[in-house]
Amino acid sequence: MYMHWQIEYPGDGDIAVLKLAVRERDDHESPLLKQNIFRISVLREMESALVYLNGKWRAGNIRGLVIASAKPRTFCAGADIGEIEKLMDAPRAKTEDLLAEAHSVFLYLAGLRFPTVAAIAGECFGGGLELALFCKARVASDYRKTSFWFPETQLGIIPGFGGTQTAPPLVGFPMALAMICRGKKLSAKKARRACLVDKVVPHEVLLAEAVALAKALAAGRKITRTLPLWDHLLSSALCKWYVFRRAEKEILKETHGAYPAPVAALHAAKNAGGNLFRGQGLPHEVKLFAECVGSPEARNLVRIYNAREKAEKSDWGAGSALPPKRIGIVGAGIMGADIAYAALSQDREVVLHDIDPTVVAQALIRIEALFRTAVREEIFTREEATEKLARFTESHRNYVAFSRVDFAIEAVTESRAIKRKVYDALAEHLPHDAIIATNTSSLPLAEMAAEVHGNHRFLAMHFFNPVHLMPLIEIAGHAGTWGESLARAIAFAGLLKKTPVVLNTSCPGFIVNRVLFHYPHGALEAVLAKKASPYDIDRVFESMGMKMGPFKTLDLVGFGTALSVLKTLSPYYAAGRTLDTGVIADAVKRGILGQKADKGFYLYEKGKKPRPNNAFFRSLGTPSGRWEDEVLIAEKIYARMQEEAQKIVDEGVAPAWATNLACVFGAGITPNKGGLLPW
Repeated sequence: MYMHWQIEYPGDGDIAVLKLAVRERDDHESPLLKQNIFRISVLREMESALVYLNGKWRAGNIRGLVIASAKPRTFCAGADIGEIEKLMDAPRAKTEDLLAEAHSVFLYLAGLRFPTVAAIAGECFGGGLELALFCKARVASDYRKTSFWFPETQLGIIPGFGGTQTAPPLVGFPMALAMICRGKKLSAKKARRACLVDKVVPHEVLLAEAVALAKALAAGRKITRTLPLWDHLLSSALCKWYVFRRAEKEILKETHGAYPAPVAALHAAKNAGGNLFRGQGLPHEVKLFAECVGSPEARNLVRIYNAREKAEKSDWGAGSALPPKRIGIVGAGIMGADIAYAALSQDREVVLHDIDPTVVAQALIRIEALFRTAVREEIFTREEATEKLARFTESHRNYVAFSRVDFAIEAVTESRAIKRKVYDALAEHLPHDAIIATNTSSLPLAEMAAEVHGNHRFLAMHFFNPVHLMPLIEIAGHAGTWGESLARAIAFAGLLKKTPVVLNTSCPGFIVNRVLFHYPHGALEAVLAKKASPYDIDRVFESMGMKMGPFKTLDLVGFGTALSVLKTLSPYYAAGRTLDTGVIADAVKRGILGQKADKGFYLYEKGKKPRPNNAFFRSLGTPSGRWEDEVLIAEKIYARMQEEAQKIVDEGVAPAWATNLACVFGAGITPNKGGLLPW
């Protein structure tokens, strides 16, 4: 009857089940998509099905309705990005008309006089979450990947199917703002505590429990939802204004006005709480959505989204391969420990080696702490975390444990001599077909390859810190790297849920560090010349759309690592400019190491926002510049970065779309502008 929906009548047939199963095209013969998404054709079919089922209820044939997915481990991933892109070029009136039509369908669902229950397993995002919110009740599966999320502001838009109006009365104003404006994601258990769902049940009985709830509601049962006390108090009319003003202030402080969507989402949610059918909330949501979808920020953020999809689906011309099973990591510093955690999280056996047993012990403490955090955030159960951690093996006396490893990663200090010793040891103990990957991006890969026995299996995988949060991996081979070796590295990146960017040819710094070299280099030049303060330079860049100013970036990378990278890359990209790095070297001697030591250009205290390290700032001298001068300095540095990005494309290192993607995902370089280069 329908292309994208199925109607079933389980059990005694008095509760209808409407299942979503979206096809690639509006064609009965078209294959099913892996994830359900909303298109206007899907919405119109849903309206037709609801009208039909309403008639069945009026005739006394059914007593309630359950809305579920025909795909057992995913509910709905939101709106079709392709249709959102079409709206970017459409007249504003067309956008408003389409959203008004969508609202009418959801309002029809909300107005049905019989019980409607959403049965949710897996991802419930964007428009899918909005569909669930218009139902009278929600039952969630305890399946680990069941989650609830409004991702729209990350695409430069706002929820447009009524989510800004339905979420606040249900979960309270503070939680709703966190979800709508900041993209806070909730697990099934957290959603239950927030009153977003009414019940969490074992995955195997999800549909049966949802049907049972619909029957109970039809029999007159009432659902009692009790918000956490603090959320309840802050959602009162007296406190709502204060929460709104504080949220607006914090969002503007974080975005510096470079990202308008979170503020627009906030203003849309401000009207929530009245009568959905008669209030001005939904029309206001339509107006604000139409403003956002036509903005350059939305266009650029969607371009980045599409580039990520392209990168993750591509084999980059290297072919396909299976991901490795046993990972060996040499170097148990923060990077090595974090790579180990990422691999353990995906149920891989991991051997972590360092010549210093104390460093290995510290790495294990860090890995255990990351697993505890994952358990607390309900990413894993305690039993799952214990099982994954049991696959960890430490090594420090020799490389004997590497005899069973099929993928080795070198993550030692940036010293050619030390790395050469590591490669010799790996070549002696690794199986002949195991991959050897270096985490470096600053040292010349071709020169390093000349020192590796069997270098057809040698390549670079450049991870970013912190590994468990950063989505990017840069992958590069040298002239002798086999395609199969690259394919296995790409498969490994996919296993770790990372976005790979594969370079056509390697160069010192690869994409991100090569471009990013000019960021702290130029900023330090200006500060040491007393033309600007670190704090003001950071503020200027963040107002341009950078996720992090150059001095916050230096703190995150760490002074020691940053100093090494600056010295290594200067001969290639300084273009005759010399930089006095003595101030950084002196800071390292004094224990000012950056974020990892809680002290750098900023001071870091647990649970608090970073604040300027004024004592360190004063040691750099008093700047003589004005805000206008600092803006010009920032624009000059940004132009250098753009020039370097264009050289990367001109030299054939990577195409423009991949260069932009790497810069955004690896360094947070102006996502609002789509990266550094024109698309």
